[in-house]
Amino acid sequence: TISNFTEGTYPALRVALHLTQSGIRVYDAVGTNGNNDPYIQHNFPVLPHTTVTLAVEYLVANRTTIPNPTINVSLVTPAPPLAVPAGTVQPVVQQQSLSVQNAFLVGFRTVTNAAYYVTYSSNLTDWVVVLPAVKGTGSQVQWLDLGPPLTQTPPNAETHRYYQIIKAQ
Repeated sequence: TISNFTEGTYPALRVALHLTQSGIRVYDAVGTNGNNDPYIQHNFPVLPHTTVTLAVEYLVANRTTIPNPTINVSLVTPAPPLAVPAGTVQPVVQQQSLSVQNAFLVGFRTVTNAAYYVTYSSNLTDWVVVLPAVKGTGSQVQWLDLGPPLTQTPPNAETHRYYQIIKAQ
C-alpha cells in the first residue's frame, strides 16, 4: 500500500522488487530497471491524501519459499496507453466474481506460446489494455483481476466491468 500524504498528485508509480532468493519470478512485472530488478507500474494518478494498494504476483518454483524482496518505489511519468492490439477476440469460458479481495476471475483457452491481451472496459466502448500479456500454455488459463497495478481500480469499484481477451496476431 502506497500513501500520498502530499498536496500534489503522484502521476504514476513504479515499484521495483529486488529478489535475492532463487526460483522466484515477479509474474506481473512489466519491465526491469537498470539493476535488472523486475518492476510493476501503476500507470494511473494517485490523488493527494489517498492510498493505492498494489497486488504483486509471484511465481515460486518450489511453492514453499515466501518472497522477501527489497522494494523501491519511485514516481514516474505514466506510460502512454496501449492501443488495443490487432488480433482475434477469444471466447471467455469462465468468469466468476470472487468475494475474497473483491477479485474477478476470467478463464480462456490458449495456444502454446501465443500472446493474449486482457482488456477491460466500463462501457464496452473504451477498452484499457492490461500488461503484461498472458503467454499461452496450450490449455485453459485463469486471469485474476485484483485491481492495481493490472487495472486502475478493483473490479467492484465500478458499476460495470467487462473483459475481452485478444489473441495477438
